[in-house]
Amino acid sequence: MGNLFLTLLLIVGIVVLAIPQSVFGTIKKTMPVLLLLVAVFGIGFFINNQTNSEIKIVASNDQNEKAEGNEVFLKEVIVNGESKKPADVFSKGWIEKDGGLLWRSYDRIDGMTDSIQAEFQNGEDVVLVLKQNKWQGKARIISVQGDQGFDGYTDSESENWMNFEVKLNTGSGTFLTRKNLASLAVIVWIFLVAISLICKRFFPEQKRENKDRLIGLDLLKIVSAFMIAVIHASSGVFNNHELGSLIWKEGLILNAVTRFAVPVFLMISGALLLGKKISLEKALKKAVIAGIALFVWSFAFILTRKILWNDGNVVYDTIMIFFNKRVSGHLWYGYLLIWIYLFSPILNVIYESLSNKLRIYFIILGLLVPSTVDGIINYFSLDVQLLQNSFFIYMNLGYISVLFIGRMIYENKEKISVILGGIISVVGLVLTILLTEGISGRLGVSTHTFFSELEIGNVMYAFGIMLIACKLSFKGDNTFIKKIIIKVSELAMGIYFSHALVMWLIGDTISISGITFKIDNSVPECLLFVVIIFITTIIMIAPLANIPYFKKLVKIS
Repeated sequence: MGNLFLTLLLIVGIVVLAIPQSVFGTIKKTMPVLLLLVAVFGIGFFINNQTNSEIKIVASNDQNEKAEGNEVFLKEVIVNGESKKPADVFSKGWIEKDGGLLWRSYDRIDGMTDSIQAEFQNGEDVVLVLKQNKWQGKARIISVQGDQGFDGYTDSESENWMNFEVKLNTGSGTFLTRKNLASLAVIVWIFLVAISLICKRFFPEQKRENKDRLIGLDLLKIVSAFMIAVIHASSGVFNNHELGSLIWKEGLILNAVTRFAVPVFLMISGALLLGKKISLEKALKKAVIAGIALFVWSFAFILTRKILWNDGNVVYDTIMIFFNKRVSGHLWYGYLLIWIYLFSPILNVIYESLSNKLRIYFIILGLLVPSTVDGIINYFSLDVQLLQNSFFIYMNLGYISVLFIGRMIYENKEKISVILGGIISVVGLVLTILLTEGISGRLGVSTHTFFSELEIGNVMYAFGIMLIACKLSFKGDNTFIKKIIIKVSELAMGIYFSHALVMWLIGDTISISGITFKIDNSVPECLLFVVIIFITTIIMIAPLANIPYFKKLVKIS
């Protein structure tokens, strides 16, 4: 991990030196980002130290004066009563033998070391099961209990075992635990609310009037953000019930109904980014802002996962954000959004240079044909190469096609009939339901293949939804409802990034007035969860929208 960290620093240094201006000028411009990185990695090291304790076993290459050898053999590691193989817990460096780890001074393997170490969560009880007989030597066990000696000698030729107990809650307590995470989050939120009110009072945001603003698109952003939360919450209803049962069919329909959300987000991006000149500087600025938001939210997920489940290494996982190792699956869209911004000046030139006829031709070749071919391949499980895959993190013809569709709907909203759009939308939804039911029945397991954002059924479904939103008007310029819609819509991408964090904190069970609701029990219970998650997410991130710099984490578009 240390080498990876140094490699990342080297890359940053090369980038700074490669920019065609003075190093001082580059560092001055990038100082906020560099400070953010320093702060994040500092927090990462702190969290690792707070949540983890290391146990190191050091072979002393020494022995009792009566012993006939100096071997050290670790047979088993017991963590909170659960048995684990030493090789699965401790670092490499000793010989794997009989399910345990062996150190010896003779017949050493390549890369053999005198010490091995492992990380455990604070508060865990660890038992090291070590061999004792006349051939065993001495070792040191280094942990929060101190540097303790172990002598494996006993006057016996048979195998005896010693349980060496290490309690990791002695003097190493941490305030960052699952138990008090919610309380800490509330304290931080109250602090942010106070800062937000101060900023709103003394540093009010300048209002920019946008006469071309479509309230329908603002409303659609909110609905799509809600539907994406449903997607991430409803998979259990579809996956965890008997195939073909009533609840399974309800879960299928619920999953299919939500699938316009991601294509619609792409279409809205196309509608608002294309058709107008975009400078390279503006595109790069948008990409950097989206990248910082992705980085910060990814880091928040890494910290939360570490505190809740002691899963992963905070520093290593933070470095791997730059290499698309996502801590939560839904963050894939953040990487794609960066590429959309980076490509927007080029895509705009291409879009403007094409006639409507050629745009449609491009969409047919870039989306319709590959999606149809892949649908056939997937449905019949043909052993051939797919033309496109779900969840790309870079631009491909399918995503560009959906962006073009969004702009074309926006430009031709008055010419396209709502009835036609509605028919296309219904056909797309029914197609997704029938294909998913068919392939799930054929394979005997719930299958999500046709839920992809580039499947033609979902794009058709999104087409009608997008058209209706573009045609939707709202009477009155300054009504309370309109203001609320605009305010919440500005948080849409922030909701997208952060809602899964709330899902992690809430868990899959909620008790209200003695009644227990489980997220995958039924569609009504799932929707209740989503409503709670959605409202909580808005409340959680709303204060950030008024704080300079922090607002870029939630107002990303």
